[in-house]
Amino acid sequence: MNRITVFERADFEGLSREFSCDVPDLHELDFGDCIASLKVLGQPWVAYTGAKYEGEAHVFEEGEHPAVGRPRSFSSLRLVHHDLCEPQITLYERPHFQGARKVVTEETNLAYGYFNDRVGSHEVQRGVWELSQHPGGGGRRCLAWPGERLARYEPEQGLQGRLSHLRPLRPGRPLVAARLLWEQRRVEDEREVLLDEIVAVNETWREQALAASSAREYGTALWQSFHFSNATSLKAGLSFTLAVEAANVFTVHKGRSESSTRRERVAVQLPAAVPPRAVLRVHVLRREVTFSVPVLLTVTQNEAVRTEMGEYRSVSGTHVCARYSVKPLPEPGARPAGAAGDEEDDRTLQAAAAGDKETQQASTVRDKEAKRTQQAAAAGDKEDEGTQRVSTLGDKEAEGTQQAPAVGHRGTQDTHAVPTAAIKEIKGRQRLSDTGDKETRETQAAPAAEDKEAAGTVQAVE
Repeated sequence: MNRITVFERADFEGLSREFSCDVPDLHELDFGDCIASLKVLGQPWVAYTGAKYEGEAHVFEEGEHPAVGRPRSFSSLRLVHHDLCEPQITLYERPHFQGARKVVTEETNLAYGYFNDRVGSHEVQRGVWELSQHPGGGGRRCLAWPGERLARYEPEQGLQGRLSHLRPLRPGRPLVAARLLWEQRRVEDEREVLLDEIVAVNETWREQALAASSAREYGTALWQSFHFSNATSLKAGLSFTLAVEAANVFTVHKGRSESSTRRERVAVQLPAAVPPRAVLRVHVLRREVTFSVPVLLTVTQNEAVRTEMGEYRSVSGTHVCARYSVKPLPEPGARPAGAAGDEEDDRTLQAAAAGDKETQQASTVRDKEAKRTQQAAAAGDKEDEGTQRVSTLGDKEAEGTQQAPAVGHRGTQDTHAVPTAAIKEIKGRQRLSDTGDKETRETQAAPAAEDKEAAGTVQAVE
């Protein structure tokens, strides 16, 4: 909204009046020729020394003016309601738009170029321009309005051939209303950051108080920024507020840093006690969310309304929470599950190693038994040979006994030979007792030989 507040004294003191539209004669409102300071909001105002916008003109743009150039001399006020964006004026060297020309779109000091004191006419395309006689805005001044075609500078203007400085009037700051389109909110990233971990172990059978304090404070951070669209017409110096939430009002400054960081302290409540025979773990986490939201900007300037788009972006780490977990302690003397598992693994490995050893030992025993079997078979073969030898010897002794009666004195020698055969039989019996069952069979065969020898003896006596 455009308005002007005028005061009868400097520094905004004394009586005051406020106006939002043109005032052709201040005397009718009992405030003529008394203005000493004023405040302007929005579009510029022009104060004239005469009624009905006559006399010398003085321009006051948006802001506070604790003192005016011609105090107590203004009789009328006029609001500049024209569009002041993208101003443009064309200057001509000679009257009636003749000769060389120069197009100006911003404040210019002609004393620094070739067009100083050479302007004879002008044409205004856009905006309102203040023309001054001397460099820096000094001397005689006049206003040029949009669409104005001044073919010849009149002598009373004091600018004929003497224009040195010109500038466009600055528009008032637009009023911006910002609305976040939360339905189009887009989450870019979300994660949890561990801030703290508290572990309490209660090895008793009674509930114990937590050693840590019941509450702790942790720091949080909120980073937020605003980006204008590339097609924005808003100029540097603009500022407006963006109500993100009840406790967060973000102020946007166009042309300055459009981001901010806010830090706070948050208290987290902790449990007061630890259950019996239990381990309590507390994880303090900060949830960080990165998201962006489109923003609809409604811009009101000089009674005209237009819309633009922007984007609000935030990295919020203000949400801090605590998570609790309670696990019972193992019974006294019981090994923890992990240790029991390790012990079982060790036992399995030991059993496998013992099995390998047993297999090796069994293989060794089998090898030894095979060797013993081979040795026993060899011994059996030798025993059979010994038996055969004993049997042959018995046969020979029997033959000798039977031949003894047929020979006269030689029978005595054969009788002496019998003890020798008996001695050999005794040795054969000892060998049979050492070699096992087969030797026993040889021992049984020996009495049969003795029986034969006894029969031979009886026959010899007869």
